[in-house]
Amino acid sequence: MDNNTPPQSVISSEVEITGTIKSSGSIRVDGKLDGELHCTGDAIIGKSAQIKGNIVVTSATIEVAKDQKVISTGPYALVRHPMYASAFLYLVGTPLALGSYWGLLALVFMTSFLDMEASR
Repeated sequence: MDNNTPPQSVISSEVEITGTIKSSGSIRVDGKLDGELHCTGDAIIGKSAQIKGNIVVTSATIEVAKDQKVISTGPYALVRHPMYASAFLYLVGTPLALGSYWGLLALVFMTSFLDMEASR
């Protein structure tokens, strides 16, 4: 290992953490984290990792099981969760169905909110 390279921290599969983890180096998570992960280095999220919270890292590698597939084509290239697409249709359809075109003004504000939530 290079002396200038900080060691990688490891949270093994037997470890459960509640709270915020801050690391100035790289980190590998195989255990459970109920909180946030802030890392100025790289993060590896292992197959057995369970993270409930935000991840703020320089770059992340997410390991998948052998037969697991990550879908990134078709509608999933545009939206990660169908709820966001259905909420947009609801926000457009309801004012049109009720003949309340003023209701479309809410669409502008709600679309920016949905965009913020979807990108978190």
